[in-house]
Amino acid sequence: MKSNSQYSNKPTSRKRKRSLARQLGCFLSKAGLVKPVNRVCLKQKRQKKANGATFLLQFLFSFVFLVSGAYAMKVNPIPKNVLALFRVQKFLAKSSFYREICNLNLESLQAFTDCLAKKIAKTSKKVIVTLDSHALKVWSEKYASATWGYNSDGSFFGYKVFAAILHGADIVIDHLVAPANFVDLNFAEPQVNRLLQKLSKIDVLLMDRGYFSFTFFAFLIEKGIGFVTVAKQDTAAIQPYLRDISRCAFHELKTGCWYHETILWFEPLRQNLRVIFVRKEAKGELHEYELITNLPAEYSTAQIIELYSKRQGREDVFDRLENELCLHKPCKIKSFAGVQAFVALTIASYNAYAIFSNNLVGAYVTLQTMYRWFLFNEIDEMIASKKIGRAIDEVIREAERYKQDSRQTLFDKGKSANFGLATTFFA
Repeated sequence: MKSNSQYSNKPTSRKRKRSLARQLGCFLSKAGLVKPVNRVCLKQKRQKKANGATFLLQFLFSFVFLVSGAYAMKVNPIPKNVLALFRVQKFLAKSSFYREICNLNLESLQAFTDCLAKKIAKTSKKVIVTLDSHALKVWSEKYASATWGYNSDGSFFGYKVFAAILHGADIVIDHLVAPANFVDLNFAEPQVNRLLQKLSKIDVLLMDRGYFSFTFFAFLIEKGIGFVTVAKQDTAAIQPYLRDISRCAFHELKTGCWYHETILWFEPLRQNLRVIFVRKEAKGELHEYELITNLPAEYSTAQIIELYSKRQGREDVFDRLENELCLHKPCKIKSFAGVQAFVALTIASYNAYAIFSNNLVGAYVTLQTMYRWFLFNEIDEMIASKKIGRAIDEVIREAERYKQDSRQTLFDKGKSANFGLATTFFA
């Protein structure tokens, strides 16, 4: 029987899946992550059971093969050479996986994440980290330690995930799972201490109002960490200045965005801090907020506003964790240790894939898109187009940076010595 020449050279869907898994396995091997993966262990030794590395690999490769989440654990067609690379003989059944997941040693899994963070931090010129919390909602009181708590969307029942996100690679370098009634400041200082042990330095720390505390600010200043945060509306040092803010000069940063900067004395810290009043117009509405920072003068006002806007990247990370890796579905796990292990496996798998995608394409690409490129043999074309696109974006960013620097230079020349008021007023 003659083969159809039209489809003779077209690889099957299963081969394309295997090709993507093989690429991911080879990347982990070349990046020197085989040993950190194999060091993931269980709390206690179990005879004739999978080790800790098997849990991580099972979760990661099921995410690759399902293309819609890592929840079902269907990992049968993993290439044998990939399994041999990590010394894995077989994976657990779905029921056994969720029954044994609470025995995972979280410290060994965190060591794998620390290894990824150190490799990324070495290549970064400036280490920019965002602290934020995310609601992990559950729907039953059978979940251990689940309580009622509050976030920006209102009350919810479940847990909170306190995460530290490294910008540039958009990976979660540290996290902690706690009942929902805990607030952000409960774990802020210990989390910063852990970050300093992993990264050795933090250039800029971005935070929201949940971390607003002068005690915490004093701790950051003592550690030599620059921070940018949003002021609360009842901040005493800002209130007198807000009464006369309508008389101050606001300078246009870009279309629909104006700012005014001054330096104010904060009595609890006994030092001056830079305060930036920002007005943004979006969908016909004017939004106002104040940024407080201790960054030195080498950071211009425009750079600080741009830095704080990078916090939006943490929403993208949480969306990927929920929509692609099903972080919001710990259905069969009712113990608190199991929920902690489920969150840790989800974050570790996301970090590994995010670094793989950045290394291959230069940016984060959803798994559906990545699989489609491999399926239709378009991966080489897409890599080339991404490189061209990044070159064009770099030229545009450089032009915008030059324009902002020129505008900031003119602004600095016209400053008043007392409050930073410029001679030119804008409506």
